[in-house]
Amino acid sequence: MIPKEEPLRVKPRVFLDANVLYSRVLRDYLLYSATLRLISVQWSCEILDEVITHLMKNRPTFTPTSAQHLLEVLEKHFPYSMVKTNAQAITQAQNVHLPDENDHHVFVSAISGQATILCTNNIRDFPKEMLLPFEITPKTPDQLLTELITASSETMLAVHKMTVINMPNSSDQLTLNALQRAGATNTAEIIADLLQSRETLHRTQQ
Repeated sequence: MIPKEEPLRVKPRVFLDANVLYSRVLRDYLLYSATLRLISVQWSCEILDEVITHLMKNRPTFTPTSAQHLLEVLEKHFPYSMVKTNAQAITQAQNVHLPDENDHHVFVSAISGQATILCTNNIRDFPKEMLLPFEITPKTPDQLLTELITASSETMLAVHKMTVINMPNSSDQLTLNALQRAGATNTAEIIADLLQSRETLHRTQQ
């Protein structure tokens, strides 16, 4: 079902967890959403280190040269996205005990960047009630992208097209398949519906 488009009221500040940036298709969707000014994105040096470490460990074709290129692209196109932890955030978060204490640095960085959304695939490790006092909402990439489509479907179709064009040997269907494998099943289904509706409209106008 295609959602009714609603206006975006405030551009969300989205802190991206490493498990989100690790996925090429999720990373592209979210970064192109930022490029088209639907959201602003944030990360920390520790997050990027974690992303690079896991990519080099799990993907043989991801070389040190690939890592350097990715970091350079992020710095060039998103020069204000790097968040530096500040003392105030550390103090604010010191009495918050997350289910996985290894995620504490993610929480502190999100506070430091005054993020309104913490986008992560490990949503259970960031309970809503713990983030609520800091006005941060935890969301999966699928939840966030679905909301962006609801708010601005035409722009998100442009995001989809940018992702397809810039992903080697890709197509609409291959990109939707990648979204599904990455866990963004609702996003894939809605984009597929939008593409089908656009194709149907195009045929009726011929």
